[in-house]
Amino acid sequence: MKRTIPFFIVLALLVVKIQAQTVFDHDGNLYHTITIGTQTWTQENLKVTHFNNGDSIPKVSDDTPWINATHGAYCDYNRSSDSALTYGHLYNWLVITDSRGIAPDGWHVPSDSEWLQLINYLGGNTLAGGKLKDTGTLYWQSPNAGANNQSGFTALPGGMRGNNALFSFINANDYFWSSTVNDTTSGWCRAMTYSDSSVYKLYAKTQVGISVRLIRDSTWNVNENDPQGQLNIYPNPASEKVSVSFKGKKNLQLEIYNAVGACVFQKRLEDAGNMVDIRSLSKGVYIIQIIAADITIRQKLIKE
Repeated sequence: MKRTIPFFIVLALLVVKIQAQTVFDHDGNLYHTITIGTQTWTQENLKVTHFNNGDSIPKVSDDTPWINATHGAYCDYNRSSDSALTYGHLYNWLVITDSRGIAPDGWHVPSDSEWLQLINYLGGNTLAGGKLKDTGTLYWQSPNAGANNQSGFTALPGGMRGNNALFSFINANDYFWSSTVNDTTSGWCRAMTYSDSSVYKLYAKTQVGISVRLIRDSTWNVNENDPQGQLNIYPNPASEKVSVSFKGKKNLQLEIYNAVGACVFQKRLEDAGNMVDIRSLSKGVYIIQIIAADITIRQKLIKE
């Protein structure tokens, strides 16, 4: 006898599936999500106007306060709230690094290495932009070269606000913050343009306003992928310097992440053993990530 599933059960299952593909920020804005390889990203640019503790992110429209801001701030392109409906808000670097956080639980602003993982999965720097960009010329300036949105990421050209407070590149370029620090006055970002299918790595100053996408937290699996103890960090806890050694491995990338998932330190390790200066880090618990050609290993680090 053929059995049928009641309609209300089918509907409930459909609702569960839809909810699993969306996420809400602190303000209640809804974002669709897309899984690309092993990563899950939001499909829309961020629109939140509050930190996770409820504090408002200051909206700074005037030029001089934007240029002189020493705190996190956001704005809308050309001071138009209509632009935010399509492209989201533009955030300065100090919003990204604020310890109060802007991402919902289980999400964070991607590090530069997470951007690189996405780009490599989509074929590398010269091809990935086409697979990330929204198709056609409704939003993108012609010719929107190579755009096929194969990934479903649907990147839109929201432009930027420079550290001189001028707005530029709407419909021509998009820029996305990473959480990775370049130096004390700038952070790394990724960019795409209408004229080719590449993704570019750039750094932007503290006062620059650009778009933000979020990525779902991954399971850190701290120590679980190092059963033979290949990675050694000593001393730990530490206050000034730590020795980082990785048995039999050279040409490594070291990254240190803070409690909110921001990459606060990175260094290229040429040898199997290296001294790393951590005096610039605040006291607390961090994750050290070591990336080799064939393995990525993570360990906790306590800074005293």
